[in-house]
Amino acid sequence: MKEPTLGNPQNTIEVLQKYNFVFQKKFGQNFLIDTHVLDKIIAAAEITKDDFVLEIGPGIGTTLRTQPG
Repeated sequence: MKEPTLGNPQNTIEVLQKYNFVFQKKFGQNFLIDTHVLDKIIAAAEITKDDFVLEIGPGIGTTLRTQPG
């Protein structure tokens, strides 16, 4: 069974609430919640299921969880 995508707003909110993350947009803390944009990022980076990807940043790993395979 495939895990739910973090690119979905509802799933992102669930993760943030589950781990008690508190972020504020006024500090530039935003989340990528558009799966079409995520797909474009992955395609532009030419990431395949054979690639090792390390996502660095303060987010919840949305791009990493979206990669192929």
